[in-house]
Amino acid sequence: MSYIIGSGWWSDVDDKYEQCGVNIVEFSKIWWENVNSVSSPKVFFIVDSHSPVLPVYWNDEKVERVSMLDNWGGSKYGRGVSDKDEVRFAYGLRSMFHIDLIGASKSLYLQAIYALFNDVDYFVWVEQDCLLKGNSIIEKAIENLGDGDFSSNFLPNGTMETCLLVFNCNSILKIFDCFLNANGKSAEEKYAAMTKTMNWKPLPFPGHRLITGFAEHEFIFKQKLLKEDIKYFVGETE
Repeated sequence: MSYIIGSGWWSDVDDKYEQCGVNIVEFSKIWWENVNSVSSPKVFFIVDSHSPVLPVYWNDEKVERVSMLDNWGGSKYGRGVSDKDEVRFAYGLRSMFHIDLIGASKSLYLQAIYALFNDVDYFVWVEQDCLLKGNSIIEKAIENLGDGDFSSNFLPNGTMETCLLVFNCNSILKIFDCFLNANGKSAEEKYAAMTKTMNWKPLPFPGHRLITGFAEHEFIFKQKLLKEDIKYFVGETE
């Protein structure tokens, strides 16, 4: 099997993750070492959202990279977006497809098309603040997906966790079309709706932004990490 791992990037000079207080650029080294230790993609494709500072791995030989011409917004905090651009908060600017896409979604589908045009079998999206546990966790997820369309996990509130997504490249154009037309105000709501019309499979291991109990599982992932979570994923605690 062949696959490409993609991720987005944004950070301001003094930007820190709200949950753990760790500087985002400093965390990028942790993320890079973590994802490299548990996966073997053909390449990492990183899309920078017009950031004033770049991740520590930006010039690594394993990375293909591109910077967007603007910051298209993202989280509800509007990171990198000025007050006058409130339209970008939460769901971004209107695209050529006449549907609002935040920066993360623009990055993800740019990378997915790159994977499709490079004739790899799968595209895997791992967000810039998501850590993974378990050797060959990505290969395990891909084997589980097989000829299905995409894999992900539900959040406790019934929407979809989007920090780890696995796409079958044979389905990427169909996934994109379904995403554009799915009901929902957020990517989490849209992917949840898509499970009703596409060949979706849950990931074969637990993981989402609220999960706890890491030691109970050989394979697991988490986004929006606390300091204690980071220590666990980098092997500094049991």
